[in-house]
Amino acid sequence: MDRKTLEEVIEAFVNPKLQEHNGWIETTDWDGKVLMVRFRGACAGCDGIWRTLDALVMPAVQQHAPAVEEIRLEEDVSPELYTLAHSLLSKK
Repeated sequence: MDRKTLEEVIEAFVNPKLQEHNGWIETTDWDGKVLMVRFRGACAGCDGIWRTLDALVMPAVQQHAPAVEEIRLEEDVSPELYTLAHSLLSKK
């Protein structure tokens, strides 16, 4: 299974649910077993991302892309969070 197919699975079965909360995920890496993802939009700073990963993302991806053995969260600071922090700190 290639990364493009995984991205299509995410676009069809995961992101529509996340977009209800103004967020989405994107793939950052795929090694043939482990899929790396990053939460974006409103999901980027949400406290519930681990629950979302376990309850929504993992089951949907594994159902439609059984080659994925594990999904790991890319935990760097997202550009959205930097922008939010900058806007908050810039206000007088």
